[in-house]
This record gives sequence, structure tokens and C-alpha cells, in this order.
Amino acid sequence: MATESAVWLIDIAGEVAHCALRSKHVELPAEAELGDAIVIPNAAVGQEGTIRVGLVTRGRTNEELHASDSNPQNVEWYAGILPRTVGIRFGGSGPVKLKTNEAVELFKLLPRGWMKAHRVSLPVLPTPSEERETEHVTSPGPNELPVDGVLERLIALPPREFEILIGALLRSMGAKDVRVTKQTNDGGVDVVCTAEWGNGLIQLPIYVQVKRYAPNTLVHRAEVQALRSAVPFGAKGLFVTTSSFSQKVPTIATASGFPTIGLVDGKRLTQLIQKHWRTIGRKWQLALVD
Repeated sequence: MATESAVWLIDIAGEVAHCALRSKHVELPAEAELGDAIVIPNAAVGQEGTIRVGLVTRGRTNEELHASDSNPQNVEWYAGILPRTVGIRFGGSGPVKLKTNEAVELFKLLPRGWMKAHRVSLPVLPTPSEERETEHVTSPGPNELPVDGVLERLIALPPREFEILIGALLRSMGAKDVRVTKQTNDGGVDVVCTAEWGNGLIQLPIYVQVKRYAPNTLVHRAEVQALRSAVPFGAKGLFVTTSSFSQKVPTIATASGFPTIGLVDGKRLTQLIQKHWRTIGRKWQLALVD
């Protein structure tokens, strides 16, 4: 079993891709190990612009290495399909291995139980201290965000300002095409952006709902279900609140057959603002410091 599961992009077209799905065999790189993920373009009619993902379920044995079959590994293909945008590019002449953070983002799109059953070992991302060493300072302002009173200052922001702040935070985290939507009823999507990894190889639309609630006001399953209904096929949702979520919300947010909804509560939101404090923008640095 691989210490850390890798993700390989392999360009297979047309009938070859269909044969690979039926036989569960696909030409893999020699480095591919048990638990690695294989990504191929989906050639099915009506599903162009999507990808199929499979997991290597067994590795090569000494006998298989010398057998006439040049592709002895088995691949268990995920029954669902995932979005492929114009930005994703396959290797063409050979497999392309995604970087660690890119692999983690792809695995987030797949059901945890399915990955566990196929022995996926999630790659280990750099520690926060390692990330801070390479973080670039792009805006002046206070050096640190005071821990005490952060939630109170967030809650005190006008609703529209809070939505704009979340957009700024997402942008500082690397999101592209961040857009705060027009003011509508509170049940709508507040921010839309695009997450990408692999230098633009893969792009994923994100639909964000924000709730500026008091700490003792829980976000309940109905609110998360409403966001889930607003997220189109091939995208992902994100629910951000200054409070916390009721006990049943995580189950609803990750239910199979629906877009996955990421959850950010008040504690996590504060941590993210602290982590990206130096790039969030001077306006918000001043607004969140007494």
C-alpha cells in the first residue's frame, strides 16, 4: 500500500476509455500503487466535459511484471462523474501526477467511505508553520489579528460587509473569479468563486452561503439543504457562519447523490482569518481590530 495515495491524470479517449471502464484495466504508470487514484476524461455521449475517477485495487506481483499483460493492475471505478472544465489538461504523451495539495482537493470530492474501502491514504499537507514561511505579504496593516473579540467584531459588521469580507477571505486563500452576488433574500447564494489546483489543471465552481449569526444561534439542516438545492451539478457548496451547526448538519452536508457542502463555523472562520490575515486586505484588517 502506498504511504500516501497519489493521483494520476491519464489521457484516454473514445472506445479505449469505455473498454478500460468495463475491464477495470487501464495502462498505469509503473509508480502507481495500491490506493492511488486514476483520472481519465469521460467519453460517454452526453457527459463530455466530465471526468471519471478510479482507485488502484491491487498492485503488480513479480509474476505479473513478467506476464504478457502490460497492465496487471485493477482499477475500481467510482460510479459517479466529476466536472472537467476547460482548465483541466491531461498528459497526452504520458501520465501526469498531481501535487500533494491537488490530490487532497480531488479526494475531497469523493465519498470518504468509498476511499476507505479502497485503502486510500490521504496525502499529508504542509503544516501551518511551513505554509507561513512561504506566505507573501501583500497588504499593510496590523501584524496580528487579536484572538479575543474577533467573532463579536464579525457579527457587528453590516450583512453586506460581512459577505464582502468572506469574498475577500476566499480570494486571499487562492480562490479565483470571486463574485459577491446581488443582495437578495437571505436564502440565496451570497458568494460565487472558483477553486483550482494543478496550475489551473482542474477547476471547481464554489457556491457560498454566509450567515452572520450570534454564537448561540445554530445553523440547522434545513438551511444547509436549501444551499444544497441551489448548487448546480458539478459544483460544490460552502456554508460559512459565525455560530455553529446543529448535530445533524454534517450528515446532510455530505449525503451521497447531492453536491457536497463544506462547513465553516465561527471557530474555523476565525482560524482562517488569522491564517490569511496578512493577505486579506487593509480594509478588513482595520475593521477587525479595535
